[in-house]
Amino acid sequence: MSKIEIWFEFASTYSYPAVLRIRGAARAVGVDIEWKAFLLGPIFKDLGWNDSPFNLQPAKGRYMWRDLERICAAEALPFRRPSVFPRNGLCAARVAAYFQDQPWIADFIERVYRANFADDTDITDREVLAACLGELGLDSRAILETALGADGKARLRAQTEEAIRKGIFGAPTFIVGDEMFWGNDRLDAAIAQASAETGRPGETAAPRMLPVTKPPADLEAIEAATRSIEFAMASDRETGALLRSLAHSKPAGRLLEIGTGTGLATAWLADGMRADGMLADGMLADAMRGGATLLSIDSDPSVVELARTHLGDMPHVELRVGDAGALLAQIQGPYDLIFADAWPGKFSHLDLALDLLAPGGVYVIDDLLPQPNWPAGHADEVDRLLADLGSRTDLTVCQLNWSTGIAIVTRER
Repeated sequence: MSKIEIWFEFASTYSYPAVLRIRGAARAVGVDIEWKAFLLGPIFKDLGWNDSPFNLQPAKGRYMWRDLERICAAEALPFRRPSVFPRNGLCAARVAAYFQDQPWIADFIERVYRANFADDTDITDREVLAACLGELGLDSRAILETALGADGKARLRAQTEEAIRKGIFGAPTFIVGDEMFWGNDRLDAAIAQASAETGRPGETAAPRMLPVTKPPADLEAIEAATRSIEFAMASDRETGALLRSLAHSKPAGRLLEIGTGTGLATAWLADGMRADGMLADGMLADAMRGGATLLSIDSDPSVVELARTHLGDMPHVELRVGDAGALLAQIQGPYDLIFADAWPGKFSHLDLALDLLAPGGVYVIDDLLPQPNWPAGHADEVDRLLADLGSRTDLTVCQLNWSTGIAIVTRER
């Protein structure tokens, strides 16, 4: 595999979205990641700075915080401006540097960044770092004792010196071969460079794609409401556009969504049921195509209530709340299109959900590429799911390393 080095500093604002994006981007094109923690302090000192440039230049700082808000909103990443900036990430960096080759290190790094930039937690506190390690089922005491000892200090110092020799001047910085890319906005270019070096014809990290056009009328309002409650499991627009096209291909179809959430994917599915795909007034009343219906289920009444606020008056769309296992047992199939956007239908109750799929029907599963909110061991669940689906003789499976990672499953006629 080709590789990409990511050089990061735990106090770095733009490293936050880069760190949470890079695993999915690299996995999609078969590129390995090397995690390189270092300290910006010595580099800034050589420039005559005794603080972050975002503090030394207030106008630049104001811009950065607003820019970071926009980036996180676009990537559906939780964000809370730290009450202390910059926080000292020295101890966390020593752990990341000393144990950078361990299989759990990426999960640890992501947790520390989320603690700082999503939870506004003091990452200088060793108890916070111990909690990040403990969530991964690791011996936090032993790890911290090792990383914060003489060998851990020496490793981080050597890595910072290496960063200086490479000419690194900020974070995040990506190194691919002899090429350097600086900043979160250069991640896609770095991934494309690494992908090109795999020598696999036709592979690219950033394929040309048409922009998602004519979103559902209520989509922006639902997205804003979703961000306001910090709901971290929202469907993205690319997945929504795919669902709309599939729904539009079922003019008299019965559609089922497992996991309503705040109603983002629901809006796209409903939009696909419209006669012309998009109405000026955003209403479905006289435009449903051939009696198509959509049932969306979820176990969380609080988020479904948000969806109901925007979508509850749509004809032929039913939102139902309850235990997924019980609901799936009660529902009468067959369904022509099923979208599994929750744990049930993916990692539990899979057989029950697949039994509802009509011959020739389409079953869509998302979030199969690494996500920032994945708990430890979740990648194994995804692998087991894909292996299970691939072993079934009555199903055809197409896996797409696109968007959040999609599987399109069809039932044999």
